[in-house]
Amino acid sequence: MNQTKKVLAVSLGFLLSTLAFSQTAQRLLYKEPGAKPALAPATELGADCWDGWYATHSHDPVFLAEALYTVQKKPGTEGTSQIDVISRIGRSFSTMQGLEYYSNTRKKMAVLYDECYTVSSPSDRSRTADRTEGSADGKTIYYIQKDKSFGKALYGANYRQTETELCFSSKNIDPLSFTVFKAVKPEDLYLTLLITEQEDSFTVYILAQADFASIPMIDQFLEKSFMARLDAVYTWFKENYYEN
Repeated sequence: MNQTKKVLAVSLGFLLSTLAFSQTAQRLLYKEPGAKPALAPATELGADCWDGWYATHSHDPVFLAEALYTVQKKPGTEGTSQIDVISRIGRSFSTMQGLEYYSNTRKKMAVLYDECYTVSSPSDRSRTADRTEGSADGKTIYYIQKDKSFGKALYGANYRQTETELCFSSKNIDPLSFTVFKAVKPEDLYLTLLITEQEDSFTVYILAQADFASIPMIDQFLEKSFMARLDAVYTWFKENYYEN
């Protein structure tokens, strides 16, 4: 993780020269009983935006990783609401295409998502424009991601939005495969992003919850792959916010 953060910091240096950010906390639990989130902000949405896992599972996840960040607002936007900007970013899945991450396997930066785009529905998977109009509150959006680890799969994201917060919780609709193995069953990978606005900064909370097959030799790879997604989602938000 330290190497990952160093590489990302270098690659984003030109964006961050005048804009402060920091990771304030991180937890990783694997095959530990009672693996429940502990870093979620004590806010209106933070209290329950992560519990979608328990709507479809009666047990705690095998894998849980969470991270909490602080991102400074762009100069000149302090004290003004940026929630509409954040809401649009959180639904702009097409901007994830080409997103890079640090590959622990290859020991270098690599493209994580070869493809990423919004689709109309699970039954109509044709590419459509990102649904960024209006408030995100109450919306469900489906999207396709093709990544280096798990191939091409359909995901669904549920949104909640208030005057100061945006939360989306995404789950895989299709099974996820690694090489010849069916590594993750449908609805067994949840990724949650919660962004809370303050006067001069944002609190960014990211959570991954997953069950995956215990396959000798690849357990560690899957664990690192899920951790990379936390970094990737944070980088995606940060880059889009500073560029818009």
